[in-house]
Amino acid sequence: ADCAHGRNGMKKPPAKETIREISWERVKSPRLSKKQPSADDIEALVNSLVGSDPGTVIVTVGNRNVLTVIGDSEQGFKVKYVNESKTLYALAPPDSQRGMAVLFIGTHREVFPKRLLVDRITAVRAAVGFHQRGLADERVNWTADSKSVL
Repeated sequence: ADCAHGRNGMKKPPAKETIREISWERVKSPRLSKKQPSADDIEALVNSLVGSDPGTVIVTVGNRNVLTVIGDSEQGFKVKYVNESKTLYALAPPDSQRGMAVLFIGTHREVFPKRLLVDRITAVRAAVGFHQRGLADERVNWTADSKSVL
């Protein structure tokens, strides 16, 4: 299995042919990036998005599959997965899907269906799983529908 992070915490290097990169920016810091980040790097960066300093984490695998996490631990997160053929969004649990959500990132405001607003644990799971496999993590519920409001 191509697993970048073993159960016992020992890091295994990613496969040579797979280029991984993470870039991030927060309201209080400029855009930065790192090649070949570890799963710990990914988790730490998503966890660094807090109410006092929200932002964006972008994970790229193989130069074409991209996962974007926007938001913070207080407002919630919008997680988007894009590959050559489709765009998917992490889906909130059924009991928290009604209405619209608004994310404020500094002066930027994004409005979208609340069913696309997930918690920190889901955002971390999606980002780390994507980092490891380059695919939408199967432990996260995904939807291609970014418009419908319940």
